[in-house]
Amino acid sequence: MRRGDLTRLIRILGMLGSDHDGERAAAALAADRLVRGSGWNWSDLLAPARVSRPVRAQPVDPLTDRLAARIRGCGSCAARTPGCRRRSGG
Repeated sequence: MRRGDLTRLIRILGMLGSDHDGERAAAALAADRLVRGSGWNWSDLLAPARVSRPVRAQPVDPLTDRLAARIRGCGSCAARTPGCRRRSGG
């Protein structure tokens, strides 16, 4: 759905809270026409396809990750790991 259509839909849906029955009904009809006229349907709009994220091989543990970084980087960790007391080459 185009950005302008989405903005218009948001405004129309805001009218669903009106105290007037006719205004609520007109807003619902206008929203449905806008969605269908844009080539969408309500299920596509409200439950879009999920985008898969890469799965990390191991669970995230900040402490373990920091310790592993220090062990891996001891040769030059002064530049990569803040607070490391070991110095490069020594």
